[in-house]
Parts: sequence; structure tokens; C-alpha cells
Amino acid sequence: MPSLSVEEATSPLSSFWSAGAKLLGGYVRYPKLSLAGKTVPSAGGFTFGTGMSLSFKVNSSYGMRLFLDYNLLPPHSKSSNEYMNMLTLGTSFIVLL
Repeated sequence: MPSLSVEEATSPLSSFWSAGAKLLGGYVRYPKLSLAGKTVPSAGGFTFGTGMSLSFKVNSSYGMRLFLDYNLLPPHSKSSNEYMNMLTLGTSFIVLL
């Protein structure tokens, strides 16, 4: 899925903590799909995403980040008009060598 980062920002809260936010936009293209003898034609549409993060620097070579992302994807079938909402909660660990 091609996407374009519209805005991304990080702000230090202290020497160990920082907060971040992002805003994403893009376009998704779904291929033709056959399920249970029925065919869903190909479709596409614009997608939108946003997220926030909280990062903690443990020491000069190790850190961790907690993030929450929300994505809105267009419907695969134009007749259903049901958008897909995705909420992702996760963590990442950073090791600098």
C-alpha cells in the first residue's frame, strides 16, 4: 500500500522521555477477489492514519517505545460501503551499537 507521510513530530518531555505523533495519508488498491464462488471486483480508495508514541531512553544504547496507531481503510466492495477501522497498540525496543 503506497502511503505518504503528511506530518510527523517528536517532542522531548525530559532527558529520558519523549512523545511523538504522526499523520499519514495514502491510497490502497484491492485486487479482484473470488470467495465461495462469488467474485468481488477490484477497488481502491484513499486511506488515513494517525498515531502517537511515548519513548523512554533507558541509557545511551537502549530505549523503548509504546505506540498507539489508528488506520481507516476504504471498503473492498463498493456495494457494502463498510470502511475498515484498525487500532494497533504495540511496543518497540531500540538497541544502538
